[in-house]
Amino acid sequence: MEKLKTDLYDKLISPIKDPEAAALDLLEYGKKLPRATLFFGPPGNGKTFLAEAIAREAEVPFYKLKISKAGSKYINETSGNYEAVFAAIEAKSKEINKPCILFMDEIDGLGRNRDGQSSEEDLKQIGTLLDLINEARSRGIIVIGATNKPDILDEAIKSRFDNQVFIPMPDKETRKAVLRKVLEGKTKAEELLRSELDLDSIATAFEGFSNRTITDLASQAAMIAKNDGRRNITKEDYLAVISKSKSLKVKDGNKDYLPPQQSKMGFSQIA
Repeated sequence: MEKLKTDLYDKLISPIKDPEAAALDLLEYGKKLPRATLFFGPPGNGKTFLAEAIAREAEVPFYKLKISKAGSKYINETSGNYEAVFAAIEAKSKEINKPCILFMDEIDGLGRNRDGQSSEEDLKQIGTLLDLINEARSRGIIVIGATNKPDILDEAIKSRFDNQVFIPMPDKETRKAVLRKVLEGKTKAEELLRSELDLDSIATAFEGFSNRTITDLASQAAMIAKNDGRRNITKEDYLAVISKSKSLKVKDGNKDYLPPQQSKMGFSQIA
């Protein structure tokens, strides 16, 4: 995950915080900034959270567009919706003299028909959005897309996202960090938080679970302690919940997102 953070800082955060250095890198070394970034990988592992964190770190406004909510049954209206979103964000960027981040969730919603059966209206919507993404950075808009289904992305859409970032299932240290975050501030969890050995055991037992599932199960573990005489939350509470939730475990959550020939898909793993 450290490599992931470093890469995102270099390509997204640093150019916002120090645009003069980014301009110098382009002039002296030809280092171009990405046209758009795509987060892809198994669900529940923080693609939205990561995009929000980038905006907070860069201290710029954050906008979220869910593709499935932007559509309309009326001809031309969806394309108009996209254009209105980009226009509003461009206006904000000019107002504050800083770029803004636009997070486009469920970007795969634009690429469901790869068999040539897309309607004329579908193709128009896709064309409009592709043009908007092409022009986004010059309008002060940094586009970050997200998908759990990279395999159904239309090739034209995929090509617009020249910075494609795999967000994997959490490793042990990430699971431990998520656990700490969930437990922080809970007075009945203070003793558990002080035990590195117990936290390590729980993080190990959570192998194969997404960040979202870890967070959800943490609440269940806390309720076991509450219902058992309002005692402290223990490692055993977590292990009991994990044992009952094996159906939520993913044997190899990264497997389906890392094709044998990555160059064919155009995706690269950086973490």
